[in-house]
Amino acid sequence: MASGEVRADVQSDGPSIEEIGDVFGLPRRGPARIVHALAQTGGEVIPDTELCALIGCSMPTLKVYTSEARTALHDLGIKGGINRERGRGYYMRRNAIPSLIQLCATARRGRGTYR
Repeated sequence: MASGEVRADVQSDGPSIEEIGDVFGLPRRGPARIVHALAQTGGEVIPDTELCALIGCSMPTLKVYTSEARTALHDLGIKGGINRERGRGYYMRRNAIPSLIQLCATARRGRGTYR
């Protein structure tokens, strides 16, 4: 992968950034984008530098955003949804992705925000 390129192997299905932000009460600029990006990769690790480029933030900010995203997922029952593989980057557990999709689909059907 060339310098400055961002990983493109993402899935097109799943909740949008706006849905994730609304359901989990996350700011769309950072934490919701992280959840969206990690869910779209289907459990693959996204290197820190790529995730920073995708979100448009620095490494210290990425850590804060990721912490906020983890807390929001945990509060709604998705425990251990976002993990970090030391030296490689962040990923979302494959079995957490269906729970995320289900929560967002339920909210879309009119049950509102959970947080």
